[in-house]
Amino acid sequence: MCSKLKIADGDLFIIGHLLEVTCSLEQMFLLLRRWSRTEHMKPMFIGRIGPYLFLNTADPDIIEDIISASKHLEKSTLYRFLDLWLGKGLLTSTGTLWHTRRKILTSAFHFSILQNFISIFNEGGDKLVETIKQDSKDSVDVVPLVSDATLHGINSTSMGAKMESIEGGIKYKNNVGKITYYSAWRCVRPWLFNDIFYYYFTSNGRKERQLLRSSHAFIDDLIKRRAAGFQVFDVDNEISFGQGRKKLAMLDLLLNEKIKNNAIDNQGIRDEVNTFVFEGHDTTASNLSFMLMLLACHRDIQDQVYEELQHILGPELSREPTYADLQEMNLMERCIKESLRLYPSVPFIGRIASEDIVTKAGIIPKGLSINIHIYDVHRDPQYWPDPETFDPSRFLPENCRNRHPYSYIPFSAGPRNCIGQRFAILEIKSILCKIFKNFILEPIDTPESLVLVQELTLRSVNGIKVKFVPRINKNK
Repeated sequence: MCSKLKIADGDLFIIGHLLEVTCSLEQMFLLLRRWSRTEHMKPMFIGRIGPYLFLNTADPDIIEDIISASKHLEKSTLYRFLDLWLGKGLLTSTGTLWHTRRKILTSAFHFSILQNFISIFNEGGDKLVETIKQDSKDSVDVVPLVSDATLHGINSTSMGAKMESIEGGIKYKNNVGKITYYSAWRCVRPWLFNDIFYYYFTSNGRKERQLLRSSHAFIDDLIKRRAAGFQVFDVDNEISFGQGRKKLAMLDLLLNEKIKNNAIDNQGIRDEVNTFVFEGHDTTASNLSFMLMLLACHRDIQDQVYEELQHILGPELSREPTYADLQEMNLMERCIKESLRLYPSVPFIGRIASEDIVTKAGIIPKGLSINIHIYDVHRDPQYWPDPETFDPSRFLPENCRNRHPYSYIPFSAGPRNCIGQRFAILEIKSILCKIFKNFILEPIDTPESLVLVQELTLRSVNGIKVKFVPRINKNK
C-alpha cells in the first residue's frame, strides 16, 4: 500500500531524503514548506529518512479523517524523543492512561476556575510593562519578555507557585528552551534514534541528559513543597462557582487524585507538571510574540484594538479587566486567531494510524507515522484568499460560516484538542490590555525579515523585535 503513496522529490536508494533533511533547522523549515506546496505531491506524500517512513499532509479533508475520531490517538514516532522529559504526560500518553489524565485535568480549566486567574494574568502584564519601561533601547526583542510573563501565568495558576522567585526557577526555564532544541535537532538524524547511543555516546545527548536531571530535580522539589501539609478536597465543590478556594491549581488536582483516589503517582505528577509548564508558557509566548509584531506592522488594526479597549475599560483604560471584559474583546480575539493562522505556535502535530485510514487520496496503512503540517494548512489559498495578509476580519462569524472546520487547527482538533486554549487566549488578552494601555507599537521586524524554524514550537531564529513608544495620555 505504501508504494501507491507519492514519495517526496529527492528520494534516494536506501537513505531516502536523509541528505536533504540533515541540515539546519532554518533550511529544514523551508524544505518542508516546499514539499507541502509542491502541486504534484498534494494532498499527501511520503518522506523517508533511512528506513523510517513519514506520511505528510496539509489537506483538511485528510486531516479530518485522521484526527476527528477517537481511534488515532497515539502520537507519531517523533514524540518518542520527549519520553525522558515529559514521560507519559498528556501530550505524549495514549489509550486508557490518556483518557484518565484528560478527565482529571479538565477540571483545572473550567470557566469558574479560569475567571479567578485573571488577577494573576494582570499581574504578569504589569511586570512585563515595567520591564519594557526600564529598557531604553528603541528595538526590544519581545520573545524573552513575553516568555517570562507567560511563565509567571502558568506557574502562579496551574502550579500554585511563582517559579521565577524560587531558587532554580530561571535555570529551569532556560533548560526547557535547550531541551526543545535538542529534541528537534535529533528528529532528522536516524542514527541518533537509539536512546542508549544518543544519551551516552553523543555530546548533545549527554548535555540533554544533564538538563533533564536538573529539570526533574527542580520539579520534584516543587511538588514536594506543594504536597507538604496538603489536604484533600471535593473537586465538584471546588469548581462550583462561588464555592471553595479562589484559585485551584492544577497541581492541587493531581495531588488530590494521588492521595484520595490513588489515580496517579509521583512520576505521573512530574510528567504532567513538565508538560504543562512547557505547553502553558512556550506556546502562549510564541503567539504573543508574533502578534505584537503583526500589530506593530498594522497600525490601523492596532488603533482599532485600542478603541475597543477604551470602549470596554473606559477612555483611560484605568479599570483592571475582568473575565467578562476579556470575553467581550471580540476584535482582539480575531487578531489572536489571525496571528495563530499565520504563525501557529505548534506548526505540526503527529499521529500513528491505529488502523487503515481510507482517504480521498488512497489508504493510509495501519502503523504509519503521520505528520500534519498546520503551518501549510493555514496558508492554503483554497481556504484563505491572499493567505500571507494579516486580516482579522477572516474570523467574523459570517466569514467563518462555510469554511472547512479542519482548515484552521491552531489548537489541534478532535478528542486531542488543546485543553488549555481558553486559558491561553485569556492570558494573551490580559497582557495585551496592559501593553496597549502604556505603549504604541511600531515595527522593527516584519514578516519578511523573520527567519523561522519549527522546533516543538514555531520561533524566529533572531527573536522578534518591536519598538514600544510610550502612550501619551492627553487628558492628564
